Amino acid sequence: MDSNINNIIIAKRNELGISISEVANYLKIKPQLVEALEQSDVSAFPGEVFYRGFLKQYLKLLNIEFKEDNYNNTNIASQPGIMTLPRLYNSSPNLIYIILSLIFMIAFSSMFDQFLSVPDANPLSSELNSRITKLVDAN
Repeated sequence: MDSNINNIIIAKRNELGISISEVANYLKIKPQLVEALEQSDVSAFPGEVFYRGFLKQYLKLLNIEFKEDNYNNTNIASQPGIMTLPRLYNSSPNLIYIILSLIFMIAFSSMFDQFLSVPDANPLSSELNSRITKLVDAN
């Protein structure tokens, strides 16, 4: 987010008279992480998912409407009072994951074929069966 959004969040929190420690208690996180939210410091969180989740809850607390922005990094929507959260990563999967998935599918399918296939008849057993049949017919 740009500094304009950060200023809006801080100003709204101050306007409502809510301290950072009160926000931290509400979100059940450390006050330092609230400050990181206000400064858009994603690296302070274990992952983007946590950052975005806590940010959404924080915006809810401040009664700031928000919507997901899947296509660009504009932070303020065209409608006043609505904040847009940008995506911080490319949502398309990497090519390496697709290739690895195909390799595993091929490997496992051949492994299952070994378990499901019926073994060929043993030529010795068919010869033995014919000899037994001749002996039975002879008696």
